[in-house]
Amino acid sequence: MTAIKFASKVKESFALPEVCVTLRKMLDNPQTNTDDIAALISIDPSLCSKLLKLANSSLFRFRSQVSSISKAINIIGGEALYILVMSETAANAYQQFQSEIIDLKRFWKQSVLCGLLAQNLSKSCRVRGSEHFFLMGLLNNFSELVIAKQAPKVAQSIESEIDSAFPWESQHKHLRFYYADCTAEILKSWDLPEQLYAPLRQIHNAEEALKHKDIAVLYLAYRTALKATFEGKFKHRNPIEGRVMDSMGLLYEDLDALIKQTQMEAKEMLHLLNPDLF
Repeated sequence: MTAIKFASKVKESFALPEVCVTLRKMLDNPQTNTDDIAALISIDPSLCSKLLKLANSSLFRFRSQVSSISKAINIIGGEALYILVMSETAANAYQQFQSEIIDLKRFWKQSVLCGLLAQNLSKSCRVRGSEHFFLMGLLNNFSELVIAKQAPKVAQSIESEIDSAFPWESQHKHLRFYYADCTAEILKSWDLPEQLYAPLRQIHNAEEALKHKDIAVLYLAYRTALKATFEGKFKHRNPIEGRVMDSMGLLYEDLDALIKQTQMEAKEMLHLLNPDLF
């Protein structure tokens, strides 16, 4: 099947929750106030709980305990709230499409690391829209679960080749497209903004990464998260092309420092988004 056909199957079985669509419209409307947003979020007890945990976490380091939804929104901001809502949606989607073929704990770790690395890289390299980079990084590999559910033998073949080939090489070999291509089609089918899915189509394209900083951020975040997740697998094969690093003014030492910082943030985020698994 094509990436579009796999994506259409997802749209049939998993719809984007109304809260995601409504919140985005509210954030884009300058007349919306915090109380309006709090009223929307308060409908969902799980979301409220995670919002309060996030506002009280070390990621924000607020000086006193945050106990109200409105105050929590004021502390973390509207865009961070949108990230949380979309991350909660991703958690539900991941749960629905989980497969015995894929190690869900590994999948979550790689996804969150990629999201945080993309966000932190965009900040350090001064590329605008860091909140969008977190979501793109978090969601880029969603199709790994989708394809494992719909075409388990194909996913199993890709998974089994990790010792001999990079994941994107195996994906293209067996599917003629990348997981990120399929994820882009899923996000497009959910009517999400184009800026959240268009760059995913080039995440494995080094030539495009050399031309566009947003692609370079995703390219580097994916590969760095891959190395951190599959420790020891790529000692004799470097998934990162040095010329992309050079184009962003980065050294490998910079990525090492960034991954150490990000891994601490990832522990907290993983426990927040999926406490049962971590």
